[in-house]
Amino acid sequence: MALETIWILGDQLNRSIGPIANRQPGECRVLLVESTTKAVSKRWHRQRLHLVISAMRHFAAELEAEGFDV
Repeated sequence: MALETIWILGDQLNRSIGPIANRQPGECRVLLVESTTKAVSKRWHRQRLHLVISAMRHFAAELEAEGFDV
């Protein structure tokens, strides 16, 4: 059986709400994308861009620690 892949955006980094709120490890895979194209597509404040990327990486690490395939 193929696992469903859940795409998590940079503004959905919350385990309690959003696409993975009711999911358990082993039920799905999680996809987070760090896009250089998106980062250079418009002028971002450096600290904001750093915050979003850092938050995504930390959230991915939390999900991996829970047992999700990220």
